[in-house]
Amino acid sequence: MEYLKVRIDDALNAGLDYRAFLMGHPGVGKTTELLRVIGNFSSQLEPLRISILSELNPGAFRYYDLLLLILIRVVEKASSHPIAGFEEHNLNALLDRVRRHLSTKWAKHLSTSGADWGGPNRAHG
Repeated sequence: MEYLKVRIDDALNAGLDYRAFLMGHPGVGKTTELLRVIGNFSSQLEPLRISILSELNPGAFRYYDLLLLILIRVVEKASSHPIAGFEEHNLNALLDRVRRHLSTKWAKHLSTSGADWGGPNRAHG
């Protein structure tokens, strides 16, 4: 956790994004320790907490389900109070890009029209 603190601090000081993946067996203290680390940066960070067990189907979710859930959470946070770099026009552009990407992917996979999924009206097969 000390390494995580240093990496977060370095990223914040450099104005860079930082992502980490924390995993472990249930009950070992991941959430407790992570909350302690994040507490050190409470004036600079606002965590997004996501539970795969309660918010997604852990037996059937795909990586893009998690990405969509993260995107939804970012949009909800940005809508409720401004986040630097996530002005309304940026959010709209981001949502449009995600819709186009997913509509193309789903339309191609399911042989449907992209418009059925909120994207451009192009048939894929």
